[in-house]
Amino acid sequence: MNELVTMLKGLPTWSYFVAGLLLFYLLLFTFYSKYAKNRKKTLIEQNPDAALIYCGTTQSGIKTVELKIHTIDGVRHADWFNEGLSLAYAVTAGTHTVEASATTSRPGILHKTVNEIFGPVKLEVEVEPRKKYGLGFDVKENNFTFTELPQ
Repeated sequence: MNELVTMLKGLPTWSYFVAGLLLFYLLLFTFYSKYAKNRKKTLIEQNPDAALIYCGTTQSGIKTVELKIHTIDGVRHADWFNEGLSLAYAVTAGTHTVEASATTSRPGILHKTVNEIFGPVKLEVEVEPRKKYGLGFDVKENNFTFTELPQ
């Protein structure tokens, strides 16, 4: 035990700083995970008949496609939560106008990365209660897709 205490006293100051940062990060991650889980739970409880629209980042060959929903029915939508690497937006059943954009990134020859931005585009979508939908982007045809996801 005395050897352990002697060894810890001999460590440089920066090692205590690194250990403190790691501990702080773990605590912050734990609290955020609980917050996100509770946000999803309360959102689903408040809107049991809501449809979910998923969008996020996907990989298509060497291209990375990042989808972003700016507005739903002309307003910034506050009813969202993270699920994995995607964002899920809860909406009521019916027809909605979704304003979205897509950014594709690929490795370049003369530049490190080449980014292309498509949109913002307004899409008219029809959703049914308690169903899941995915907003996607077809890289070959450069257009947006909206599909029903399996339950």
